[in-house]
Amino acid sequence: MLFPNKESIYALPILDRFLIYSPLNSVAALVNQNALPSIKQLEHPIESKSSPAGMDELIRLLNSPGHAPELDLNRPFNPRVLGLLPTRQCNLSCIYCDFGSDSSGKEKLSVEMAINAIRWMIDLKIKQGEDSVRVHFFGGEPLIDTKSVLEIVQQGRNLIIKKGLKPYFEVSTNGIIDSEEAEQLGIHFDAVVLSIDGFSENHDFCRPFKNRTGSYDRVSRTAAILGESQTELCLRCCVNSKNVDQLPAITDWFCRSYQPAYINFEPLSGKGGECNESISPPDPYSFARNFTKARFLGETFSTDVVFSSVESQNPQYSICPVGQDTTIFTPDGKINSCYLPETAWQSKGMDLNLGSWSENGEIRINPASIREIRQLSDEKKRCERCFCKWTCAGGCRVNRTYPGCDPAYDSFCLQTRLLQAVQILQKLDEVSLAKSLLDNTEAMQFLAQHEDDRLFAEVY
Repeated sequence: MLFPNKESIYALPILDRFLIYSPLNSVAALVNQNALPSIKQLEHPIESKSSPAGMDELIRLLNSPGHAPELDLNRPFNPRVLGLLPTRQCNLSCIYCDFGSDSSGKEKLSVEMAINAIRWMIDLKIKQGEDSVRVHFFGGEPLIDTKSVLEIVQQGRNLIIKKGLKPYFEVSTNGIIDSEEAEQLGIHFDAVVLSIDGFSENHDFCRPFKNRTGSYDRVSRTAAILGESQTELCLRCCVNSKNVDQLPAITDWFCRSYQPAYINFEPLSGKGGECNESISPPDPYSFARNFTKARFLGETFSTDVVFSSVESQNPQYSICPVGQDTTIFTPDGKINSCYLPETAWQSKGMDLNLGSWSENGEIRINPASIREIRQLSDEKKRCERCFCKWTCAGGCRVNRTYPGCDPAYDSFCLQTRLLQAVQILQKLDEVSLAKSLLDNTEAMQFLAQHEDDRLFAEVY
């Protein structure tokens, strides 16, 4: 059979050339426009008996079986990450927040229950023959009660080490803690994801306290302390129409001031409270241009500038926790595969509840729920014709590729498609061509909005 992965072989228009890309075959090559019909003819051996001149090796690679990931709905339950959600409450009032912190209850995840969850995770990892346990604290704002979180980390780390496994503790936080607490975070956490939305003017506008005063000074102080600590610091910046053109300058500022290991630029998506008339999602083409400039600049500081949907190059069904058996213990006694409030996924017709826990230490996981949630990773109509199908893999299942979503590309898709193409070109040492693409708005739009990337689609 010729081209066994034909549905995952793509041809991307890059100015006056095409990028032939097969993620399942680990193949990428630039060709001229005349090459496409010659390659397509090879699908019909009667019409064509030989490869186009000079393309024998490319054709050979495209004809190999490749490495398609397997979606095994019945595989043993094995969460990559244990999520702990100490509280849904928050001490900020971010204008784009969709985590429901203002309307959340006052329930808290007790230290005892969190430790039970870690013991449960240790047993699972030992059963699977793995050597590490990864724990991530979500919110709300998980550090509203910093003392309890640090107690969980210290007890949990000791338990994991005693069982001969390697602990890894990470927290996502807004950084509203005092200096001593920040120092403790730097000592006890392996990684801290700290939200800071660029320069003070934009940050204070987007992420104020509940009394509407700015939070930048507090967060900046926390970032400075963590930057000097032993923890791996990731600065997460939400990008909007006001700060999108500042990404290179923000990168320079962050790197010089806080020495982060990573800078994660995530564009506003138009969800939750983001409908504020004074702020909007960034133009996807401006985001692609400025993100790429920021990424190049970050390299000069040995800092990785990342955008979640283009970071993995290995074929996969999901980059979302929902598709990775992630288990998140919430303060109201539930175990979910998503850290968003239940209303967020229920409104999309999704049930992402895996089970429940009780104060007596009982943890119940529903096997039928595991299978149903895994199945969601194979139900993404929007992704069927997109060359990012196996890398972005649909992004967030709740906000991006929920069942019945509009199959047309949204702004997140356009940004992802452009940045993924640029990254492939960089790996081919075609940096100049990538820059030329980003300098040509018409070419960017043609690539980003191309409705069917498959080489063997009728469009070609």
